[in-house]
Amino acid sequence: MNTQPKLAYFSIALFASVMGIGGLALAFKKVSLFKEFAFSSFFNISSMTFGILASVIFVIFL
Repeated sequence: MNTQPKLAYFSIALFASVMGIGGLALAFKKVSLFKEFAFSSFFNISSMTFGILASVIFVIFL
């Protein structure tokens, strides 16, 4: 039986892609906080979408 955790073999490129998408979600969330910005609702929805996408990709990679 394999006793080593799966994360021991998790590629750094896959980790970087998940972290990059998560960072993009955070950046979109920060932009959406500007109320005077015309597209703040678009950036709010985009940040949630990228956050969900990063979570789904991370679960798929595990």
